[in-house]
Amino acid sequence: MTVVNAMRFANGGAMVADEQEVYATRKAYTGQKITQIGGWIIGISGTSVILKELLDMLSENADKAQPDRLFEWLNEQVPRVINNKRREVLAKNFGVTLEEFLTGKETCATQGGGHEHIPFDYGIFSKMVQAIEQFNLWNSIALLMGRIESGRFEIYVMDSNYYARRRIPQVYYSIGIGADISDAVLAEYVDNLTPDQRERISPEDGLVKLIGAVNASAARNVGVGGNLQIVYVDKEGKLYQPKQMECHLTSELVKGLKWGYLDYDFVRREVRDLVIKGKKFDSVEPEMRRQLGSKWDEFDLRLRGYRVG
Repeated sequence: MTVVNAMRFANGGAMVADEQEVYATRKAYTGQKITQIGGWIIGISGTSVILKELLDMLSENADKAQPDRLFEWLNEQVPRVINNKRREVLAKNFGVTLEEFLTGKETCATQGGGHEHIPFDYGIFSKMVQAIEQFNLWNSIALLMGRIESGRFEIYVMDSNYYARRRIPQVYYSIGIGADISDAVLAEYVDNLTPDQRERISPEDGLVKLIGAVNASAARNVGVGGNLQIVYVDKEGKLYQPKQMECHLTSELVKGLKWGYLDYDFVRREVRDLVIKGKKFDSVEPEMRRQLGSKWDEFDLRLRGYRVG
């Protein structure tokens, strides 16, 4: 359960994700859904069990994945991770292997020491199919990927329905259960730009929109929430990744803009300073309080979930 948003800027690009993970009926705010391999930024959406295994796999094997062969490597590894989970479903519930399921025949030992392949009972096999279909429904995954190519941030996507990479021609893309809300926010922004303006989005403006889109998904979708994870890459390929407190403060700044407490120029400047300039929470948060002045108490109540005004 996730949302991961990416956008291309005039001189780089960025990816922003939430941190909420869902385990059956429980949720946790511990997910780090964006990782880096070489010059690639990779955001992953999916159920928590699959998500954690994929992130662990990427982290542990990053040195084996040559940047120029990343897609080929992922085409091998992602299906392997998902098929291992399918094997667990079939073994625990039916005592059969994935290979037996795919052939529709159970391998049985004969009295002579050999083996024979016997078709599954139709009723039992139907239940296996239902179990795998249910697994596929709740365990689909997607990878949102970006890197600098010839000075331009290019965005690609891979998912469990179509493992081959797809290059995204538009300047933004969103994946995860919260993508519908984020896409509506980002589409409204991009639709009001001319084609030339779309290729000249500033990092400040783009980051504000990406953060606002994740905020919107968190407000409306039960599978999205917690603090933000932000990764920005400039046109030279240098990565910028602010810490948790700075990321959370950018979210609050953008909420202040949406709710009418803060002006746009202030928010875009402070978001830039937190993400790109390396400013810390302790220097920006007091400035936000001063900017709010007498409106601070009301804004603070809204951040804490109170309905005021």
